Amino acid sequence: MKYAETIFKYAENIMVVKFLCERVPLWFLSLLLRVFAKIFFEEFLNKQPEFVVPHNSFRRLIDGIHMRKHGLSPYDGDMLHCQPVLLDLFEPVIDHPNVVLGLFIILDTLTAEVLNFIAITHLRANGDSKSEEEKLRISSFIMKFYLLNPVAIGSCAISSLSVLNNFLVSVFIMSFVKGWILNCSILLSLLVHFSLYQFIYIVALFVRFPIAKKILLFLATFIISFFGMVIINYCSDGGFDYINSTFMFQLEVRDLSPNLGIFCYCKNRICRSNSFLLLYQFLILVSVFSSYPTVSDNLIYLCLLPVFISLHKYLRWELIIGGTMVSCLILAPIMWRMWVTTGSGNANFYFAIALCYSVAQILLLTDLLYAFVRQEANKNRNLTETDNVSLFVLK
Repeated sequence: MKYAETIFKYAENIMVVKFLCERVPLWFLSLLLRVFAKIFFEEFLNKQPEFVVPHNSFRRLIDGIHMRKHGLSPYDGDMLHCQPVLLDLFEPVIDHPNVVLGLFIILDTLTAEVLNFIAITHLRANGDSKSEEEKLRISSFIMKFYLLNPVAIGSCAISSLSVLNNFLVSVFIMSFVKGWILNCSILLSLLVHFSLYQFIYIVALFVRFPIAKKILLFLATFIISFFGMVIINYCSDGGFDYINSTFMFQLEVRDLSPNLGIFCYCKNRICRSNSFLLLYQFLILVSVFSSYPTVSDNLIYLCLLPVFISLHKYLRWELIIGGTMVSCLILAPIMWRMWVTTGSGNANFYFAIALCYSVAQILLLTDLLYAFVRQEANKNRNLTETDNVSLFVLK
């Protein structure tokens, strides 16, 4: 018995050492990249509308904290557009930039680990035919893609509040995949306080938890959590002035400064047979159609794309989509400089890039839907050749 316990502890120690050997170099590299970006590119990134919009700007948060310290309401005027509770959370560390950077790096690292967990859990739960080694490879790739992603690095370097939002989104998806309905309802209420557009995730939750009792439990918990946050914000701000500068600001779209979004109405096909794919679609929709999107909003769904490994062989435009996104990320700051700084271009230059970027995301969404339909047709007709499926879909 003692011999068996010794072997078990030895094997456990080997697993811990192996885990640390895999993770520590990656964590250290991601840390160096974020510190490097903070030192050399912070000022540049803070001026880029691809990264900074009114409701995720950390500089505005700092100004709001200083205004409150001097007895002024940070919600007077059109300066601050985040929830009052964030002022309380960051006030103790606002004068220590290194501590702030450390907190955001930790949040980014935790987000990557959660994405890794989501991927492996989803692949195992769906009974994917891939081997365990292949599943681990996919989940590891997702984690590396997030930690070494230039968008994630830039967002962390400027302490964008999108980093905190992405962490909450990743934990929400993890709860969704695991079926933790109470966690989902509480996290959704927090996400709605960040951005009203994220309320659309509730549709995916109704598909994920179709039982009436669970729906009632979810709705009750969501309402209690949401209004609980409203009360906390009221106590923090001493009134409801913040509502006009947060929720109403997002709905009325008062700030017309350029960003990567196109704000309009869209109807989307709902895949009720795959609730995770449905949630994934809504992640893309929130990124595309919110009034103040940034490139940081795309991190979660792009990192989770390898989860749909079974759909990849049915995709048609992955090269065009990837090339368009990379090109837009490179050209956006150039067009911004030509328009605002040098004056050699005009607003159409930047808007064209924003439009192409949004079209690439929409094309990714529609291509995933098309791949899903082809896969379902393949299963229903017991077909193995995808060419036959194409003929069926086009009829």
